[in-house]
Amino acid sequence: RTLTNKNITTSESQLSEVQIFPNPNNGNFYLQWNNIKNENSTNNIFTNQEVKILILDALGKIVFEEIIEINTEDVRREYSFKDFSSGLYLIQVFDRNQIDVPHVFKWIKE
Repeated sequence: RTLTNKNITTSESQLSEVQIFPNPNNGNFYLQWNNIKNENSTNNIFTNQEVKILILDALGKIVFEEIIEINTEDVRREYSFKDFSSGLYLIQVFDRNQIDVPHVFKWIKE
């Protein structure tokens, strides 16, 4: 099963699709989003910039934090958290156009 956030819109850009899959999972999953062009320029939204990824447990505690540099049009990252306890987690992805409003996903670790 894939959890998808579609058509998240900001005043300057639109992110076409963000996915976490498989979900639920055993701690191994992919986070993927398609990089699209800013409607006001020819630059891709995420290209050549840092993106912050946070994972929070059910109590809201940050259990993982990563800042990645995006240099390609599409992004697919593999994650392995087999040592995490089973349960519900939230994944937040912050891009430069949505510093205060992250893309949020529910992740279920079996």
